[in-house]
Amino acid sequence: TGDSLTDTTDENPYKDLIGKDDKGNDVIDFGKLDKEDSKVDIVKIEAQETEGGKNSVIAAAPSKPVIIDVAGKDLAVNSSATSEALGIQAIGGDVTIKDAGYVTITADAGVTGSASAIYAKGGENKANVTIENSDTVKLIAKGNANDAVLHADTNSNVNIKGKVEITDTNGKVAVEVAKGSTVALGGGVIGDEGTVAIDVKDGGSIVINKEGGQSVVINGKIVLGNPQGKMMMMKAAPKAIEVPAGASSFNLTDDQSSMNDDVQYTGTGNNAFVAGISKGAKWTGNSTGGVDLDVILADGGAWTGYHEDDNSTAKLDMQISNGATWTNTATDDTTIDSLTGATGEGAKTGYINMSENTAADLTVK
Repeated sequence: TGDSLTDTTDENPYKDLIGKDDKGNDVIDFGKLDKEDSKVDIVKIEAQETEGGKNSVIAAAPSKPVIIDVAGKDLAVNSSATSEALGIQAIGGDVTIKDAGYVTITADAGVTGSASAIYAKGGENKANVTIENSDTVKLIAKGNANDAVLHADTNSNVNIKGKVEITDTNGKVAVEVAKGSTVALGGGVIGDEGTVAIDVKDGGSIVINKEGGQSVVINGKIVLGNPQGKMMMMKAAPKAIEVPAGASSFNLTDDQSSMNDDVQYTGTGNNAFVAGISKGAKWTGNSTGGVDLDVILADGGAWTGYHEDDNSTAKLDMQISNGATWTNTATDDTTIDSLTGATGEGAKTGYINMSENTAADLTVK
């Protein structure tokens, strides 16, 4: 915890590594491990047993924040237990990991235990987990399928500045975001084929690749509902996506980026969703359950799939330009509520292909 890590008594093994940040907070500075004739390449933090489980890094209100400066080194956080294993746990407190290279956070609770690599939950105080990484953050959780690998429970923020790898899910949801919570990820690979990659609900929100410049691959479904939250990947090419308040979105902006499953609406809340696909990125999947869908295809982006207009609010608005393509695989008739193409000097057209396996009609209002 923040109080125990920054204890200056002889009982604290970190006491010689304690420093101050520019705000006067206590910091565990692993840069102090380096000597003139030797340097440390990787820092390992092993779990310490606590009641009910083992947790590696804990921040609980009203303790001091946990601030760890890895000084550019790689970091491995490991937690294992038979009942509950949490790699990083923030309960109304703050955990900040600064200047990290490659990071691995593993939580192992066997077959039946509860495990999350990162778990944050606020109450009266917001819970915050921040990782400033120059390389990938790999999250692994082994246990029953009830807990997400990255779980932002109510009233919490989780912000991983660089890329993530959340593929070793063992059947779990990769990322879950609850009411009043926000997850921000710099990019990377999220989810495992055949599972739910991202579950956003109860007014939560997720922002992926907001600043652009990172590849994003999503394997598995994005599920919105009960009621839905917001999902945003905001930095699109050739321009930023405009996302209505309360809507959700993804934005794929290079030829290494893809969404490989459906966007499925299951709840009773706002069903608006914006899909940005550009610069050779691909979405292979469908819009199901009555999504109010706005698709922005540009610069060779491609969508292969169909849109279900199951209710009066499940509209389909499309912008297609500069060699982008939609291959419509619907077996029923489809209506596009609005369709726009490229404008301005040098603008190029986009394309809509009807699947050869269907005789369904396409109507543009």
